[in-house]
Amino acid sequence: MSASRLSIFSVVGASVLSLGACHKGGSASKDDLALVPRDAQMVFGINLSRMRGTAMWKKIIDLGMGNDRAKKDYEEFAANCIDLNGNAGPESMFIALPNNTSGAKDFDVVIRLKDAVDEARTSKCFTYMATKSNDTITTVDYGGKKLYTSARDKTTASLLDGKTIVAGSDAWVKKTIDIVAGKEPASAKQNEELVALVKSAKTSEAVWGAAIVPQSARDSFKNDPKMAPMSSMKSVVGMMDFASGLVVDLNMETGSAADATAINTQVQDQLANLKKMPQVMMLGVASWLDGIKTDSKGQTFHVGLNYTQPQVDDMVARIQGLVRSFAGGLGGMGGGMGSGAPMGGPPPGMGGNPAMV
Repeated sequence: MSASRLSIFSVVGASVLSLGACHKGGSASKDDLALVPRDAQMVFGINLSRMRGTAMWKKIIDLGMGNDRAKKDYEEFAANCIDLNGNAGPESMFIALPNNTSGAKDFDVVIRLKDAVDEARTSKCFTYMATKSNDTITTVDYGGKKLYTSARDKTTASLLDGKTIVAGSDAWVKKTIDIVAGKEPASAKQNEELVALVKSAKTSEAVWGAAIVPQSARDSFKNDPKMAPMSSMKSVVGMMDFASGLVVDLNMETGSAADATAINTQVQDQLANLKKMPQVMMLGVASWLDGIKTDSKGQTFHVGLNYTQPQVDDMVARIQGLVRSFAGGLGGMGGGMGSGAPMGGPPPGMGGNPAMV
């Protein structure tokens, strides 16, 4: 790729980095803003009730339980905690992060449940997860709630009410408890800029996000003249949905119409160049790029992606084939990646900390 141009990966990657620099059924929405600290600068929601039952969800579940050991681990997790794949599984997750340029590692995760749980069930789940991961959980009382804290990574969780769990850094979980109790009046609902962004987001979709881009992120783009249009980026709002394939929509608010136009022009040029690359043509994936559409309106740069379910199925099949070929090549080098017994513990990606209930 030409180093003199912004690529689609640079734009999307820059958006993600900017979000990170800020560190049907129930849905994670603007209502959850009232539970997290005002310091939040970036939020995103995962509407599990909308995802559950889709073809993409089934693929994720099948991938996660690809062998007997993984299935057994999941059954144990469901018995001790909650069945993520069942109709009574959690409805949504809402994640909030601050501007982490200060070095703080604070965050909040609000988990909404369909069926109520009690403190005994909560304690049983956290203890099970810690035991499976060779971790320990300490329990203390705070503001009339029990705090469960991982000895390993210090992540803290608490049952706010029968259908709401909050997990995250110890400081932010305590702030959430204080907000609910009325001791801490300033929640993210008092952050007018963030509230406006969330109102513009499609919060009923499977995954959505909204972020205020910090000045430090904008300054980092100024160091490279080729990235100059990105240096005026103010905010990013996006969504992803799997109801009938894969739909992605991303809107980046810049400081001027000229910057939005410049980004759009360079990204479109890069997409055209990608289609001509021998590697892309050899893999037969050039048509995938046809599903990516970009435009600029005023100060906003927009990226849209829309694939049907058959197209998604084809992508998954091709990627799985490449992974198998790669793994087979490593196996031929003596002791492939798949050698040895699978590790025990909670379902993949759930770790042993309370935040992953």
